[in-house]
Amino acid sequence: MADHLPTIERVESDGQPRDWVIELGTNDAARPPLNVNWASDFANEVTALKSQRCVVFVSVNPKLGPISVGINDAIATAVATHPNFHLIDWGDIEFRKPQWLLPDGIHPSKSGIAELARLEHRAVLNCQGE
Repeated sequence: MADHLPTIERVESDGQPRDWVIELGTNDAARPPLNVNWASDFANEVTALKSQRCVVFVSVNPKLGPISVGINDAIATAVATHPNFHLIDWGDIEFRKPQWLLPDGIHPSKSGIAELARLEHRAVLNCQGE
């Protein structure tokens, strides 16, 4: 997550309202070394994005362990606190159809990417309709 904060801040710095889809956290929870600073990294993202008109967070696979569960809980809290924040619970949705995941059980396959993109597009359109 921390790696992407400078990009978020750079894009946001022009002051233009944007619709954001944030798909960060899986590598923080799944790849060594695990990101033990994920909570502050996520809080920094929330701070950077809280004034944007629409922010859609994509949850993380909860089977990856305590960091992924913590990230998902932090996303849920942010969504409950900020009316412009929304959630796609991909961390649970992806298990409905095994073909949506690559053999690693973490990353989406081509059909999973297509489904996730459809869900993200619909979530952003719902924001615009609010």
